[in-house]
Amino acid sequence: MNKAKFSAKREIAKLDKFCRAVVMARDGGKCQICGRGKPDVAIHWAHVQSRSKKSTRWHLDNSLALCYYHHFRFAHEQPLTFAEMIRGRLGEERYNALIMRSNTPTPLSPVVVHGIWSYLSDEAQKYGVRLP
Repeated sequence: MNKAKFSAKREIAKLDKFCRAVVMARDGGKCQICGRGKPDVAIHWAHVQSRSKKSTRWHLDNSLALCYYHHFRFAHEQPLTFAEMIRGRLGEERYNALIMRSNTPTPLSPVVVHGIWSYLSDEAQKYGVRLP
């Protein structure tokens, strides 16, 4: 990645698209709570910790597929219950690591973005998703 041509906005858009594809492949394109998927319901790329936190925005422990109802009516309106569900899904150690990671500010730079691409590329291979 050429530093002179680095555009955080462009990289964010590309990483979002790729990470969403990896999450949908991993979760089978179905809501991880009710099991419904297309064409019955729209499926969202949902986050445990806010997408605004770049340190965890593209981490797969922070992402899951949810239908509209469970994304907005459950995850956003019942955050403590949602957090407990995620803690059970990840286990105490991984959940605590996710929270600690999300509380570590991570400004985007070419080096950081390269590391995120590397991580996602490795994970994508597990689910048969190709690099864009």
